[in-house]
Amino acid sequence: MARDSTIDSLRGIALLLMVMVHAAATWQPSQTPTTGILAFVVAGFGGLAAPIFIVLVGWGLARSRREIRAILLKVAILVMAQVLVNISGSHLFDPLTPGVLSLIAILILTSGLWLPITRIEYNDKPIWLIPFLIMMILPALISPAPLTWSGMVYTPDFQALVFHLLWDGTYPLFPWLVFAMVGARLHDLS
Repeated sequence: MARDSTIDSLRGIALLLMVMVHAAATWQPSQTPTTGILAFVVAGFGGLAAPIFIVLVGWGLARSRREIRAILLKVAILVMAQVLVNISGSHLFDPLTPGVLSLIAILILTSGLWLPITRIEYNDKPIWLIPFLIMMILPALISPAPLTWSGMVYTPDFQALVFHLLWDGTYPLFPWLVFAMVGARLHDLS
């Protein structure tokens, strides 16, 4: 398959935004307030990085036709990479805390289930919007009250791991699946 320069440009923008927001969090000058206009601009633009990445994952999954062995290999690599990131950032994460890499792994693993949903239409009406909206609302209905950072990354047992993967972690499947579905739909419309 040929490269798409628009998608490559979006990947580059997302990467630059991700570097910007992480650099700002790591090397914040002591005299710069966290409530200042610069902090809000950096956080606002940096906050676009992960959604852009997940939209691009959805776009790529809609484009790809992989065999099960390749899917399992990618999922294993992403999960191992997530654990390595967590171990290297042990001051922030438990070793098994789900993050953006495990989210991408779950999206790849479950793509056979959710990709067909993005293609459902009835009489040229986008019926796929119904599950799309449900997935946006679902976490608010299921998750407990807003969590603290430690609540989102503390993973003492298997149940906490599953809840973090699905509802209340830093990058839970719901509602982030919506971004992947948008990417898949954009692929199909292009």
